[in-house]
Amino acid sequence: MALSPKDVTSLVFKQAIRPNVGELALDGMMLSVLMQFDGKKTLEQVARELGRNLADIRPIVSKLVQAKLIDLVETNINTV
Repeated sequence: MALSPKDVTSLVFKQAIRPNVGELALDGMMLSVLMQFDGKKTLEQVARELGRNLADIRPIVSKLVQAKLIDLVETNINTV
């Protein structure tokens, strides 16, 4: 799943480590991004905490989603 060009700054992901994922090589940046996902932080927060811009993070997040290492958390952004 590639992230669409829409505004993704408010998307929230959580780690989804599953057995039998197979062998997947994670570089340092992919691992750093993966470790940031706690089901509460937005992509914008993750990028900021890693000192990166969103354009750097998006392809990594897409790879993590494709590898089924993270899941999108359903959030209601309009809730006050």
